[in-house]
Amino acid sequence: MIIIITIIIIIIIIIIIITIIIIIIIIIIIIIIIIIIIIIIIIIIIIIIIIIIIIIIITIIIIIRTDIMIIIIKYNSIPVATIINRHIIIIIMDIFIIIINIMSNML
Repeated sequence: MIIIITIIIIIIIIIIIITIIIIIIIIIIIIIIIIIIIIIIIIIIIIIIIIIIIIIIITIIIIIRTDIMIIIIKYNSIPVATIINRHIIIIIMDIFIIIINIMSNML
């Protein structure tokens, strides 16, 4: 009788230990899955932010370029007071265009 009771107790203890181990494994797996999902979400958010920043920079560069082109067109249509002034402004515009070209080429 004592042997049967001890065997039953041992079996119950083994079952309890196995269920505890299984529960711990399931919890660990759930935690790992949650961490992976969070990391993926963070990566997606970072990628979206980078894309938005690049789009903003490109649009700013395009706006600046069109502004400079408009200024050049407007300036060329205005009668020139002095040749020196015109050359200075053209040089400044050339510098701007070079800088913008460098910035856009970096992207």
